[in-house]
Amino acid sequence: MGSVPVPIDRSPDVKIWAVIVGAARYTHMPSLRYTDDDAYQVFAFLKSPEGGALPDGQLRLLIDEDATRENVLAAMRTTFLRADENDVVLFYFSGHGYYDPTEEKSKILFEDDTELTMQDILIRYFYKIAPKNQYLLHVTMFHRKALYLYRIYHLRIVA
Repeated sequence: MGSVPVPIDRSPDVKIWAVIVGAARYTHMPSLRYTDDDAYQVFAFLKSPEGGALPDGQLRLLIDEDATRENVLAAMRTTFLRADENDVVLFYFSGHGYYDPTEEKSKILFEDDTELTMQDILIRYFYKIAPKNQYLLHVTMFHRKALYLYRIYHLRIVA
């Protein structure tokens, strides 16, 4: 079964399209403090005049039980594919994650105990979904009292 096409929202204006994920409660792991609060604060900032006063249609917020792998990937697809070549796409994740030394990959963990590697997010989902756009990626992962931050910026300079 194929995916339903997502129409591009063309406009001469620059728009920001964002998927924000905060996973604090997990089924088989200790709960985290503040990761859901961090996501709510990023969302609130993007809704504020200082953050661009983004309309609801340009933002997706997934918290705790909604922060499943399937929901996150669907949100990235349906949100980021709407961006045109002038737009910026933003992915923000705050939750559990770890580095797998056997695969030599960093992984984020979702509320439903599924995972996704950073490489999968960047290559298979992020770059393919929004290769033409300016984009930002911010991932905050917590594992055994360690904090991992990943920030990827790909911003075109337009003269």
